[in-house]
Amino acid sequence: ARPKTVPPVGRRPARRWQVWLAATVILVLAAALAARPAYRAVELFRARSLSSAAEGCLKLGKYDEGMQKAQAAYRLRADDPQTLRVVARLHAAQAHREALTYWQNLLSTGNATATDRRDLADFAIQRRLFDTANEQVDWLMAHDAETADSRRVAAELAYHKGDMEKAEDLARKAVAKDASSRAGQLVLATVLLRSPKSGAPAEAQNAFDVSQALS
Repeated sequence: ARPKTVPPVGRRPARRWQVWLAATVILVLAAALAARPAYRAVELFRARSLSSAAEGCLKLGKYDEGMQKAQAAYRLRADDPQTLRVVARLHAAQAHREALTYWQNLLSTGNATATDRRDLADFAIQRRLFDTANEQVDWLMAHDAETADSRRVAAELAYHKGDMEKAEDLARKAVAKDASSRAGQLVLATVLLRSPKSGAPAEAQNAFDVSQALS
């Protein structure tokens, strides 16, 4: 008869240890994956809290403090539209060209509002970046043409491009839509000062006076 084979001592405990190790690794990985969405949510909450604080600083003219908070928010969530918006606005308030980069990043998120596009167009007009301004004004005229602010931005662009007839038409429409807009009254006054029409100077003065009363 053949002798019985005796299993090596310690084989089974080794297998148990391997199973235990594999189970532990799986549990750790599962916990890490489950925690990631929660961590991202906390990041977003912190970023938006900082960007809201930065927006408050912007309104008060505290640009340095606002930029510190906005950049901290950006480091947490560089893809958050609210954060990109306030960083762009802070740069624009200080005439920094970097504002364009953040607005373009905001556009790429698909969450840019009509107000964002008007702000970008305004900034681009000031910098004489008319191709960028054209892109935004074209979008505004296609999607937001009935608002006074969009008409006012379009009027400014037409004025700077030398299309005075179009600029006057758009400026008048902007003021007709919202006569309480100081920016709209100022654009109308500026456009009318270059108009060859006989009554234009007096009308320009009136629009300017209204804008001053609204300030």
